[in-house]
Amino acid sequence: MIDSGDPEKGFKSYDFWGTIRATLKGWSAEHTNETFSSLICDRWIFRDLYVSGADAGLFFAILDEPAPEFSVIVEDCVSIGRAFGGGVSGHVCRKDEPVVYRRTYLMSVDWWGDAGAALIRAHHRQACEYYDMVIDDCTLIGPDNAVQLGFGFDVYSNLKIKNSRLIVTNFSQPAGTPSSGIISAGKEGSLHIDIEDCKLMGYKVFGSQLANYVSQKSNLSFTVSGKVCAYVQYQQVVPEGMVRLWQLAGRTIQFNWKV
Repeated sequence: MIDSGDPEKGFKSYDFWGTIRATLKGWSAEHTNETFSSLICDRWIFRDLYVSGADAGLFFAILDEPAPEFSVIVEDCVSIGRAFGGGVSGHVCRKDEPVVYRRTYLMSVDWWGDAGAALIRAHHRQACEYYDMVIDDCTLIGPDNAVQLGFGFDVYSNLKIKNSRLIVTNFSQPAGTPSSGIISAGKEGSLHIDIEDCKLMGYKVFGSQLANYVSQKSNLSFTVSGKVCAYVQYQQVVPEGMVRLWQLAGRTIQFNWKV
């Protein structure tokens, strides 16, 4: 068990204060330490850990230039962070060697900025045929996004999610501040995601935190395979290939969550 919070005050919500060490000198006036990258964890395996109390859980910020190859495996863990439960940014994948999260619970506890249960931001300059990250048999929970594309960079990321539960808890009315999407992207950067045998719950499936973002496919492409079910707010559409969960003839479809 790893608690990265303040020993007296608790949860430490502070940029670059993560379970996995990373810091960017000059990020703010307080960030005076030399830049340090999570690249040091390349090809490590993390198992049977419970982490919380930090700005990010088992999240790997690669701060090296140019973007280096990086991979890591996380299995059978619980990973909680303010911004991100898990994920990776600033890397490129090796052929057939993605970052892998398997049988792991990922949770974000914030809705502001680029915050999601899992964040992906690979730094390919063009579309890549190999996966940068694979999420397998995991539960992802956040108030705004289950999966977030780290925007602000004109780069490409390739993600696969299978056998997983993606849960977003914000079902605010449209007049309020509803979730920006179970899977969220911005105007910069492109994300391709393959979704296989997953269950999704949230206000809407695809979206963005950017107010002027209209098209859900302008920089986000996806495929669906197996049975992918979605429970969304009644005014929202379910993308082609997904099954909308609903009530039929007084009989509720059984939906057994594994959390």
